[in-house]
Amino acid sequence: MPYPQWMKRLIRFSQRGKLYLGFCIVIGIVAFPLALVVFLVLTLWQLLVGRFRR
Repeated sequence: MPYPQWMKRLIRFSQRGKLYLGFCIVIGIVAFPLALVVFLVLTLWQLLVGRFRR
């Protein structure tokens, strides 16, 4: 299965050196929990709005 273009660019960026790899790791550590929180908030929002509209 071929990788998407954005993933190839990210892999090439992280292979430039330890600083770039560290930057990708830090962004991943920050972005994953933030995306998880946003997903949970949106899901709960949809449940609450759906319950009050009935």
